[in-house]
Amino acid sequence: MKQLKQEFGSVAFNQSGPSGNYEIGSDVGGDYQKLGPSVFAASDYIDLAGLSMDSETIFPQAITVQMTSQPFINGAVGKQLAILDLITSIPIDLTSAYWATGIWLTDGPGFSLSESNFEHVLYARNNTYSTSVDLAASWTMLASTHQFGSMSPTASDRLYCYRIVTFDNDVNAITLPSARHLLVVDVKAEPEFEYLMRLKRSYDLQNEPDVD
Repeated sequence: MKQLKQEFGSVAFNQSGPSGNYEIGSDVGGDYQKLGPSVFAASDYIDLAGLSMDSETIFPQAITVQMTSQPFINGAVGKQLAILDLITSIPIDLTSAYWATGIWLTDGPGFSLSESNFEHVLYARNNTYSTSVDLAASWTMLASTHQFGSMSPTASDRLYCYRIVTFDNDVNAITLPSARHLLVVDVKAEPEFEYLMRLKRSYDLQNEPDVD
């Protein structure tokens, strides 16, 4: 058994320019990029090259997301934000309209309207937070949480980690805490034929991603 992890630093998004437009303020990890007026994403990867050199396959056993606190919204009561934590076996195209327009909120990665195959998505967690009168406007409460993914074995030499966030376009600012993607995996050497077929499947998925 091995532990794999990827961390993202805290970040703030501040209203700037035209109404409904936001820019990155402080970004501790330097991981975030702007996808739309109020849509941002952080991306990084976990290097598995040492394992793939030994012709070993990763078998995910457990995956979770750790956060140091809840997000903060500088705005009125009832404002919302959504955070998608995503781990895939191939890179995704963050410049696609799928992300900027928020399609991922209702048809997540690996589902029918996404640009990813079910096998691509090892793990995803979509959390929605909202401000409430009970905790004052800036302190958010978790409104909903949904997890999905294939947990499929992979012979890829990288795992790709993302945090995508969107929020109401009439708030003053948003602050996200630091977060960690944590995986517990088995690492096994498969029989040569099975391993070669898994490598082929990984190659096919990466170079010809399915659009369901």
